[in-house]
Amino acid sequence: MAMPAPDGASAVPFWSTLPEPARLSDQEWFRVQHLFSNHDIKRGRPRRPDREILDAILWVEANDNKWHRLPCSYPPAQTCYAKYVVWRRDGLLGRVKDLLACTVDGAQKCA
Repeated sequence: MAMPAPDGASAVPFWSTLPEPARLSDQEWFRVQHLFSNHDIKRGRPRRPDREILDAILWVEANDNKWHRLPCSYPPAQTCYAKYVVWRRDGLLGRVKDLLACTVDGAQKCA
């Protein structure tokens, strides 16, 4: 619930000011999905889909926001941050960004 501001106006809750969650289009995901390994290990908790985690990472980076402000429509922030650290260290995020930056019309060559 929003608390009234000192001047008597109604304060806006911070979560209502967050940008809407953006998702990769099917075409964008098709361009990068080959970079992610397909794990079929059936132990422990079910894995979160890499696409959902990538969406969350891209949202945090695009909005220059903190991990704890990740909208609840994404996987848990701890899960996303752990993958972010691993994927950044391995260079996977750089390759994803390069592929997503490529234009579809072929004006820019993509590897």
